[in-house]
Amino acid sequence: MSRKLIILLLVTNFLFGFDFKSFVGIEGSYMLNELQESSLPQANHATLNGFNVALNFGDEYFFGPYIGVRSYFTVGYSGIFITDFSRLASLFDLGLALEPMFNFYNKNENSFGVFGGIDVGYHYWANKEYFINGANKHSFDMAARLGFSLLLMQNHRFEILVRYPFAYMASSASRDIPLSLSFGGSYKYRY
Repeated sequence: MSRKLIILLLVTNFLFGFDFKSFVGIEGSYMLNELQESSLPQANHATLNGFNVALNFGDEYFFGPYIGVRSYFTVGYSGIFITDFSRLASLFDLGLALEPMFNFYNKNENSFGVFGGIDVGYHYWANKEYFINGANKHSFDMAARLGFSLLLMQNHRFEILVRYPFAYMASSASRDIPLSLSFGGSYKYRY
């Protein structure tokens, strides 16, 4: 069975120019949100400004020069400054992402295109007890990701992106801070 699968992959690669690359990368983003919350002890309103830094590990597959897909795992840290508390909330993040990719330009070892997809994230709020006593420290979200991608010299991918969470879950949702719209950039080394 595995021999037939290997032969099928080799034939597909020969016929369609299937390109497979793994990558490792770093991503950073800026978040801005306003929280309306009745369970906050000091006020029922807070402004949130934050940042996220994450490492990415994954694979990308191109079916010819213009259409591809990638999947990857992320591990990172989010710091959210809550102005009404004058403190930094520390979150540790894990995630999985799946993104179709489309190149507008592809010549020699360089390409330019767009990507868009979905990621699923887990967030652990490490210092939540300083803000809201007894609140849940674990949460999940699903987010849409859209962006532009520039590949240089076949190995260096630079991106700008927008991430918008559209689903959020925690056991005590009224006491949690959903992650917000974020704008960022990333670098990925393909090998």
